[in-house]
Amino acid sequence: MKALELLPPSETMYRALVNRDPSFEGIFFVGVRTTGIFCRPTCTAKKPARENVDFFATPSEALHGGYRPCLRCHPMDPDKRPPRLIERLRAEVERAPGGRLTDKELAGMAIDRVEMERRDLMGELEAKRGATQMINLLDQCLRYRS
Repeated sequence: MKALELLPPSETMYRALVNRDPSFEGIFFVGVRTTGIFCRPTCTAKKPARENVDFFATPSEALHGGYRPCLRCHPMDPDKRPPRLIERLRAEVERAPGGRLTDKELAGMAIDRVEMERRDLMGELEAKRGATQMINLLDQCLRYRS
């Protein structure tokens, strides 16, 4: 599964960008065509018009797209990584055939109480419904047990 397929719908990402929604930190990066710079969704820089943005799943995709990192939000800073749970779930969905995980596979990930209990994970998924393709796929896997 390509990283681009794991991104939320572009309207959702643009809304998160305009609102500087911290819950999207690490989920996507935005390249601004008019400046050639890419940022985090929470960057405090002036927000570009919708037609002037490109969305990327990783900083490296933005770099390969010809964008340079923002000096304000430092999207390449390794200390500002996405939440560990998001990184683990994204990696598992990318490895899974067809981008689907079963309950057994999730249990095998050993998501323990310290990170998030399963019911809390479901609550988070419900709160972010439509936030990312990854979350949608994971939500389906949890709802329609294999």
